[in-house]
Amino acid sequence: MSRWAALVVRHRWLAAGSALAVLFALIGVFLGAKIGAASSDSLAHNGKAYDTLQGLERGGMPTGALTPVEVLVSSDQARPTAEHLGQIDGVQHALAPTGPAANRDGRSRSRPATKPWPAGNLAPSGATRCTAGTS
Repeated sequence: MSRWAALVVRHRWLAAGSALAVLFALIGVFLGAKIGAASSDSLAHNGKAYDTLQGLERGGMPTGALTPVEVLVSSDQARPTAEHLGQIDGVQHALAPTGPAANRDGRSRSRPATKPWPAGNLAPSGATRCTAGTS
């Protein structure tokens, strides 16, 4: 038996308590983690990139245009889906791309540009699948 193992066996309650303290510390860090797309607020807060972002936001550019949500649909449903997404409250506009690069294996991506909106406001329906991140 190694010296480390002997120490753990001899002081098992101390070892168990230490292990639980480390486990709870890791759980606490995980609870603060935000899973999903990063918002523009998580970017740098100074420098050229920050100044450019501030200029875009002051000019009325919605944050959704900077971090768009892609909706995967059948190619024949791309334009109607974009029109439908454009009518949802909080969506500034939605685009259905055109051209050969926009269609892969019969599927296209529609991109709604939104104001910040909480996850779950746009539920998947039919052939549309959407992943919404929290800003």
